[in-house]
Amino acid sequence: MLKRFTRGDTFGGQAVIAAGSSQVEPGVTPAQDVTLRWGTFTEAADQAGVSRRYGGIHFRSGDLQGRALGRAVGGAAWDRAASYWAGRG
Repeated sequence: MLKRFTRGDTFGGQAVIAAGSSQVEPGVTPAQDVTLRWGTFTEAADQAGVSRRYGGIHFRSGDLQGRALGRAVGGAAWDRAASYWAGRG
């Protein structure tokens, strides 16, 4: 949906996780600041999906199927909103 709204995939987002900010090991982890960067919305979505695998929340096929479902639902929601904006809703 963000790609359709912005008419592109460029994102340029980032997040900094401060050293010692872990909720599990406060003051210890991470040992130094960690900066995550995403050049595109696609990269951000991919990393979000993979992080759920690393955390043991999802398995590969569930991650990939969830991403596909998200794209389909997002596209349908965008199309519905666009019909309202065009006065056809």
